[in-house]
Amino acid sequence: MALELGKEYRLYVGATPATLGGENTLTVDRSSQENDASSKDDAVYAFSDFGLQKLTITVAGKVKLPDTALEEIVDAQKNATNEVTINIKKSATTKFTCSMAVGNLSVAYPHDGPATYSFTLVPVAAPTVDDLVA
Repeated sequence: MALELGKEYRLYVGATPATLGGENTLTVDRSSQENDASSKDDAVYAFSDFGLQKLTITVAGKVKLPDTALEEIVDAQKNATNEVTINIKKSATTKFTCSMAVGNLSVAYPHDGPATYSFTLVPVAAPTVDDLVA
């Protein structure tokens, strides 16, 4: 079994996917709402199941211009629809594709060191490709 390296997974932005420059971290977080399924019949045990899944992708990196992918992220954050098409690829293999909303955009320009960016993505529809660990 081969070890997966994070640097092999890259974020692409847009209908004609462009690689996001300067990417350092790409985190895909899935959480589920826990539902209480217990009743008075269950004695001292609380039973649960999981409901809707919440998917959040966070990205951070260093600004490297020109960058059409970062420009599309910034433009999406500024407009009312704030949606972009996101692909996560390992080499030429697409592992994840989804229309996502952009939020929590931050760009920092420190006195010493490179300018950095970070943002959060959440789905506006179900992913059309969702196979990150295949």
